[in-house]
Amino acid sequence: MLPPSSRQLAEAHYKLSIRGALDLTAGRLADAIHHAQRALESIEARLVELQAGLAGTLPPLPEPSETNGKGKVKQVTLAQDELVQNRSKAQIEAEIKELGELKQDLALKVSSSPPPPLLVPHDT
Repeated sequence: MLPPSSRQLAEAHYKLSIRGALDLTAGRLADAIHHAQRALESIEARLVELQAGLAGTLPPLPEPSETNGKGKVKQVTLAQDELVQNRSKAQIEAEIKELGELKQDLALKVSSSPPPPLLVPHDT
């Protein structure tokens, strides 16, 4: 329900990747790699948003989400403190630096992960 650029989403995938990598149960490594890739995708989306914020090309702040009368939320947006539009230039630059370092770390982990084993069909 959160947009791909949500730091909460990136953090959740990152934590799941660490938990999967530390769990020695069969199949968990593939899950850990998957979550590391998803965290990387979230970080990349956030970096795009932050760069747009620095360039001044972000759209105006969205209206708060409301229900559609049937109890369903129309659209989930980022928390107010996560919105790039609510950040100063210095805060945006600091977050870009922080996420850039995290992105490099995650990209290294994803690229150095062993590929999942191939499943070879057995003759019956």
